[in-house]
Amino acid sequence: MEMGSLDDDEFSEDTMCCPHCSLPLYQKDDKKRILLFICRSCAYEAELDYEISWENHKVNGISILPSVKEQGGGDCFPCAILTVVESQLKMHEASTKRKFAKKLSVDNLVHEYENVTGQKYGKESAHDSGQYNKRMRICRTILKEQGAVTTEGNGPFKAKSFWKSNATFNDIADLLRQGVLLTNIPVTCEFNNLSPDDIYIADDSKVKINEEGGEEWHAIVLIGFGSRNNEKYFRFMNSWGTKFCDRGFGRIRALEIKDVLLCKLEH
Repeated sequence: MEMGSLDDDEFSEDTMCCPHCSLPLYQKDDKKRILLFICRSCAYEAELDYEISWENHKVNGISILPSVKEQGGGDCFPCAILTVVESQLKMHEASTKRKFAKKLSVDNLVHEYENVTGQKYGKESAHDSGQYNKRMRICRTILKEQGAVTTEGNGPFKAKSFWKSNATFNDIADLLRQGVLLTNIPVTCEFNNLSPDDIYIADDSKVKINEEGGEEWHAIVLIGFGSRNNEKYFRFMNSWGTKFCDRGFGRIRALEIKDVLLCKLEH
């Protein structure tokens, strides 16, 4: 199920002219570059800025984006993966013109994690890379075998998840046409203070170091993709409430993202 596409009729053939020939540019069909225009005389090419996001695309008139979550300390992965699963549930219901209006319970997933590990979530060397990977693995196993429940206790809703590694921008864009994705990013001080027009760049020299000497990483949900001044980026949903950046959403440079997690409902 695709997000839809931009309407070519929005761009008349005389809106842009070739800077060399002064002739009108015509839109060219290109799988890698979405709004590519070309001069038929000298082959000059120009790509327009664009953004395609699940914020602006719906299924049968119904939004498949959950509301922005506000996590507790260290709860970014449970928040992010449940956002992806909840979005899949919304898409499934919207395909038959119904709404999935319930919210999946982060507290329940954390509780099940603590039952499995016998440890308090967030108190077990949270930012150690091995521990973080362990958290992800256990949460994914819980969703596959036990499933998530809503805040009202409805469910369970089971989901499998798969990592796609070393993905290109086009790979991820194609996956985003089918639904939202989870990814992990390094956090710098700039991330906390992004403005609505910013595109986040994770400068390695500025990544936060926690008390245990490890880099701070954070789980976010990719919801769209775009290009600005020929710089590819992804639109994302955070889990720090609606005061973060642009109502809880932001943009990150595409080069920062290589691995994404897909979720599929178990019916």
